[in-house]
Formats: sequence, structure tokens, C-alpha cells
Amino acid sequence: MKYLWDEQTSERAAHSWAVLVADSGDEAVHIYDLGAGGTLDDDIPALCLESGVEALVTLNVRDFGAKAYYYEALLDSGLHVIVVRPGKAKPDANTQMALVSHHTTYIQRHLATAPSPALVKVTFSAAKLRTLDELVAETSGDMK
Repeated sequence: MKYLWDEQTSERAAHSWAVLVADSGDEAVHIYDLGAGGTLDDDIPALCLESGVEALVTLNVRDFGAKAYYYEALLDSGLHVIVVRPGKAKPDANTQMALVSHHTTYIQRHLATAPSPALVKVTFSAAKLRTLDELVAETSGDMK
């Protein structure tokens, strides 16, 4: 599987994670590796498809609802989405890497066997498959 870390994420975290996933034959690149910095959200699904990317890793610090349309467009394009949610922690490269590295096996296993595009929410305590509706409800306080 090929993962693309978007512009909100750290290049260092993306490159570090690339080392971890390479052992299983997966690949991870940062959007800057593709020379695509500044790509608009609406153009990310096409960029992913053109680049052979199957999953997008993105950072969501706050205001998930404002990004729901973006995640929906990615899923509609057949792409998996990994939403990294650091909570109150500073979302720097070390935090991002800590979040995804702790859950690498879960992410890889579940996305590799998902029958349709999946959305994975990654926090310090867990990585969980979620629907877009579940994530919107969680972030609006309607669901735990």
C-alpha cells in the first residue's frame, strides 16, 4: 500500500514512517516528495490516484466538521483516510510519529483487508475504523 502524508503533516514524520512500513512492502511519501505542495484539497483525490496512492494520512487538530467534505471526497474516490488526532498535544513531528508508529500494525492490517475505502481515526489511546458520520458525531460531542 502507498500512503501519502498531506501538507498539514510533518515531512520528518512521513519519512520516518516510511522506514517502518517498508518492512512489509508498503511505501509512505510526503506531498512535498511529489512536488505537489500547495495542492488544493479538492485536487488531492486526483493527485493520489495519479501517484498510485491508496491512503492519505492527514492531521486534524480541531474543527473536524470543516474537513468532513474533504474526507468524504477522498473516500468517494476510493481512497483510505488516516486521520491523526493529537488532542491537546503539540502536533509536531515527534507527536505525529508517536501516534502513527504505535498503531502501524493495526493501520496496515485493517486497510489491507478493508472491502471498501476506510477511515481510521488515530489517537494516543487507539486507532479505530470509523465512518465519516461517526467521526463527525464524535467531534461534535454526540457520541463517545
